[in-house]
Amino acid sequence: MSTSKHTKHAKLTRPALGQFGRTEVAFVGAPCGDIQTLAKKVIRDLSPNYAMAYVDADHKAFDQELEQPYLDEGAEVYWLDQQRMEMTIHQSSNTFDRKLAFQSIDLALINGNHFQGDAQFIFLHSKKLKSLDKRANQLTNVLGIIKADCDEPGEIVKEHLPHWKELPTYDVHDTKSITKAVQSYVESRKPELNALILVGGKSTRMGRDKASLTYSNKPQVEVLQDLVRPYAAETYVSCRPGQDLSAEAEVIVDRFEGLGPMGAILSAFQKYPNHAWLVLACDLPFLDDSVIQELINQRSIRHIATAFKNEESGFAEPLITIWEPKSYNRLLSFLSLGYSCPRKVLINSDTKLIQARQSEKLKNVNTPEEYESALQKIGGNG
Repeated sequence: MSTSKHTKHAKLTRPALGQFGRTEVAFVGAPCGDIQTLAKKVIRDLSPNYAMAYVDADHKAFDQELEQPYLDEGAEVYWLDQQRMEMTIHQSSNTFDRKLAFQSIDLALINGNHFQGDAQFIFLHSKKLKSLDKRANQLTNVLGIIKADCDEPGEIVKEHLPHWKELPTYDVHDTKSITKAVQSYVESRKPELNALILVGGKSTRMGRDKASLTYSNKPQVEVLQDLVRPYAAETYVSCRPGQDLSAEAEVIVDRFEGLGPMGAILSAFQKYPNHAWLVLACDLPFLDDSVIQELINQRSIRHIATAFKNEESGFAEPLITIWEPKSYNRLLSFLSLGYSCPRKVLINSDTKLIQARQSEKLKNVNTPEEYESALQKIGGNG
């Protein structure tokens, strides 16, 4: 009799999401109107750099008109407990609905009087000290204290946070410093960057494996590995199932077969969904350190990706691109619609396009004639 445990579903690495987003900051311990006003100011200042949302309860149930125009200030999602967003959604929501709705959000600001957030700023407000005591167990990662009209929290919060005097403290009117603290927290959670070198193509036009081509006495795949390694937490090579690689490399085998580069990118996200991916095709022999630095320096986590603009077509170059974790869901959505072209995803999404200072270095090589021409320009001997 077999004693092996039956596994019904594949084990997948899940994105690190809270209830409402990858990064959540709750403001707790002040009247809801004060929290809403502060959230509005933070959104106004930070939304140019981050995709933001605001989460609150529906105060109309309490005969209060506290609604603020968060969407007008730059928030991309405004969520109430009746699931009122930029579009009114009438069906009830559950945890999965919320996570799907917030996948593109970099920062969710939360009214902590009503909902839990992964990180918190606590107000010291005389009207809410008892309410804050009741929520002491929700104070799991306090980033700072905002002083309104008193200097100390209640006894229960003091007991829960014995180090409360050591926490950064802000005056309630110093919204500039509070916003800066929120931004520092978001930046500290910026997704790490992995590199993915695509070598899984069949090289039909070239007639031989493009990854093994040499331009300066070294296989191109090894050249690219050396090029990106200083900028990436980890560097991987993407290949087809059963593909024989001559170079030593950490490998991610395509699990979305037959989809070309789209399958390679999705396979990388499936394995490591919490990392951003610097994706490079193996047929870019003119790339150098200056191009990689330019792309990384221009990186924007607010967008699904940062890509160079092709001067001839005017479209994005999908295979020398930084894909953010939020692009995983976007790529899957296009696949569900029957599209497997990464460029089409970039064209029809919130992508940051940058103009390359040296566009000639983005030229790819697909045929024997182009290879010979590249050899002459680079000065290699193949």
